[in-house]
Amino acid sequence: MSVVAGFSEQQGADDVIVAAASHRAIETAQQLVARGGVVNLFAGLKRSEARVEVDTSSVHYNETNLTGSSGVPSGTSPTLSS
Repeated sequence: MSVVAGFSEQQGADDVIVAAASHRAIETAQQLVARGGVVNLFAGLKRSEARVEVDTSSVHYNETNLTGSSGVPSGTSPTLSS
């Protein structure tokens, strides 16, 4: 966490993308994000382990945005443009 703090002058990261299915990664992301920043959950947890703690004070007072994305929409396949 000190690396992010050092690069951001102690402000935190504007955006934190969690691309690992890990409770620890999600909890750490909430500590790394700056005021008004975004935590994006790109990797999902197993349904049986899907609940994680959310720092509601950070969401409310620091205006942290918590969102998710799943990549390619269902039923489509990615293609490379030439």
